[in-house]
Amino acid sequence: MKTVLRTVRLIFLALLPGQRKPGTPPEPGDAADPGLQDTGEPAGRGQSAAGGPARARSGPGEVERCEPEDIRGGMAHLANSRGELRLLFPGCLAIAAPALLFRLKREGFSRCTVAASKEGLLVQGMR
Repeated sequence: MKTVLRTVRLIFLALLPGQRKPGTPPEPGDAADPGLQDTGEPAGRGQSAAGGPARARSGPGEVERCEPEDIRGGMAHLANSRGELRLLFPGCLAIAAPALLFRLKREGFSRCTVAASKEGLLVQGMR
């Protein structure tokens, strides 16, 4: 039952991404993040512009585990510095794949794929 609920939540958030919750600081890499420098890296060492710990970015070929709530407000902030997106949504069913592909294409990603595995959904795309 938990898997079904996680999947429904993921579909809902993919189709209606909405905005981040009020009062939530922007993630490093968001377009609204004032701490970005010309290099695209957050200002300071290990801290975001809001003063909290910086979110670890996955390197080339690495998969980042995500919760459905992480895509609220879009998926662009989850891409690495090369514009590659590799996410694993653990415990989600394959029925959410079309909704995720729709969201990725809507946000300008290309070469998008979603693969189902025992662990969950592996989402890949490139900007």
